[in-house]
Amino acid sequence: MRKTFLLIFLFSTGFSQFYEDFEDLSDWSISGGGNWSISNSNYCDEGPCANIYFPNEQSGEDAVLSRTVSVEEGTILSMYLYGYWDFNVQIILDETIIYENSISGYDLVEYVIPTTGEVNLVINTVFATLGSGYFDELIITQDAYEGPTWYVSPNGSDENDGSVNAPFASIQKGINSAASGDTILVGSGLYYENLFIDGGKVLLSQQGRDVTYIDGSGAGRVLNIIQGATIDGFTIQHGYIDTSNGSGIYLNGVYQNKTVLRNLIIENNHAAGGFSGGGVSLNINNTSSDLEDDEPVVELFNCIIRSNISTNRGGGV
Repeated sequence: MRKTFLLIFLFSTGFSQFYEDFEDLSDWSISGGGNWSISNSNYCDEGPCANIYFPNEQSGEDAVLSRTVSVEEGTILSMYLYGYWDFNVQIILDETIIYENSISGYDLVEYVIPTTGEVNLVINTVFATLGSGYFDELIITQDAYEGPTWYVSPNGSDENDGSVNAPFASIQKGINSAASGDTILVGSGLYYENLFIDGGKVLLSQQGRDVTYIDGSGAGRVLNIIQGATIDGFTIQHGYIDTSNGSGIYLNGVYQNKTVLRNLIIENNHAAGGFSGGGVSLNINNTSSDLEDDEPVVELFNCIIRSNISTNRGGGV
């Protein structure tokens, strides 16, 4: 009796850490029984894939593929299974059987890897007379990071996911990724950016304003706050604008939430062209605010505002 088995590892939404299309088995150790080949069968998911075929014998050894892979705790190994007549497969990580089943039809497996480091991955196909199995699309992946804390570092990359071990390089990327109420946690360093922030987000430096700089490069306003937010622990510098007010920080819009500016140094910003508010400018309509009548729309705590220029009014604020 012929028994056919199809094993496909599917991609789940997230960041791939390991991928194998089984078009070449040179990186795998092969042991046990059966005959391995690369097949263009319709049972493959996409393109060629690996095939194991057992001969017409009453007994024989299991067919084993194994190799070492690097994983991180929390990564997900996803598997899509299809088989006929109870063809049996084991998936083993470092001697721990993470899946074992006699497949008849479809099955979906998800396993969250509980460790970080090098692990031995084994695919063990149990002997079956005239049995045949197909292996395709093996992916070990990290679930997409969803906050609520987004990390930024000068040594990061905007191709990262913003988690603690994979920070972004730009503050704006962190802001854009964050939801309302999330925190963007910024490592010390110098960031040349012109930022827009809204939605009640919290922009917080890890090590304070003396070592964490947002520099407008004289190319525009440093920080536009479109809706209530919290900004804590930065030096805001070298903003320049000649088309509107507020070259350092500009608060503009119908505010429904309080904006908090805390532990900031706002310096060396320039509002030119007859406009006001070299350091900070506020243009706020809070007629639809959710705040109480006696509650301030903007609060400043422990902020130093110095050496800013305006060609109209309010060099500082």
